[in-house]
Amino acid sequence: MKALKWFEENEHKILNLYEAHSQSPKATWQALGEPGELKFNTFKSILPVYAALHKRFEERIVELNPEATPPGQVPVRFKGWGVRKKKGRYFEIFKRLNGRAKTLYIGKEWNEKTAREKIKELELNQ
Repeated sequence: MKALKWFEENEHKILNLYEAHSQSPKATWQALGEPGELKFNTFKSILPVYAALHKRFEERIVELNPEATPPGQVPVRFKGWGVRKKKGRYFEIFKRLNGRAKTLYIGKEWNEKTAREKIKELELNQ
């Protein structure tokens, strides 16, 4: 438990060094100055798992939080709705509601504000 707390406290430093050293636990350990808080065997067994979980967690945040989507990039999911570009011409969002597929037109350009407004309007009308 002490080791995980140490990882949590030094998360950014550890993960940045891990990436900078080609995901090598030994090189990361040496770059950290061989910290005395835990043993190398513990460090090398936890590090790859911790890094993989951190990466998955970040990906999940982007998926769940549309504001975390990089500008200019269209999300695959938006507030529980799927997003697709129909026939390469316009964007729409879709979701199954009450056993039926519901599709909302967004426009020729992806616009989160429009998508939010259309979802809110649909929820008010149901």
